Amino acid sequence: MKTAEVNVTARTKAYKSEIRSLRRKGFVPANMYGPGLKNHEFAINEIEFRKSFGGGAGSNLLVTLKSESPELDGKRVILKQLERDPLTWRPMHVDFLEVAVDRPLTVSVPLEFKGTPKGVKLSGGILQIIRRSVEIRALPDHIPASITVDISELDLNETLHISDIQLPPSVELTDDPKYSMVSVSEMAEEEVVVAPAAATPEAAAADGAAPAEAASGEAPAPAKAEEKK
Repeated sequence: MKTAEVNVTARTKAYKSEIRSLRRKGFVPANMYGPGLKNHEFAINEIEFRKSFGGGAGSNLLVTLKSESPELDGKRVILKQLERDPLTWRPMHVDFLEVAVDRPLTVSVPLEFKGTPKGVKLSGGILQIIRRSVEIRALPDHIPASITVDISELDLNETLHISDIQLPPSVELTDDPKYSMVSVSEMAEEEVVVAPAAATPEAAAADGAAPAEAASGEAPAPAKAEEKK
């Protein structure tokens, strides 16, 4: 599991106006809680928060708090919930869960797919990634930053499932093992639409001769009778 250190400043519960003032000064209000533990309020510099938790790293990051407050300094936490402004996407409030080295955690870990499937390379198939993360349970120090899955031997019309992941003994899989991760499928054939053949001038003349006469509204001239000699 990735780790980081974040500087925080202790604070007391404040009114909404004080929290807004805190945000204007460039800080993100936060709190820390845990099973059977007292909640602690603190603030994080927004720039430092973005550096540590940007790019989706927050969901799998073990953070050690650094603070002048003895109640906060050295505490290890993970991000539990992040509230953002819907318009600016700025972080508005953060909840952290305190963790202990001897207490297992259930977290989502990203999957990294390695190699090019032979079903794509040799048979022209299409790679379809169905799952990009997997849920596991392990002690904080045993949680991997990511899980690598080798897909180079995946052939055409084959699928890898969660059960195919190779995990160390210290990591427990909590996702349904029957879930599909990645597959290689055949490329769909495009339907060819054949346009009707264009009529030749001769055929058009033959087909349109009779209607043309009727459309003119004039009866054909009667044939002249042969003169008797």
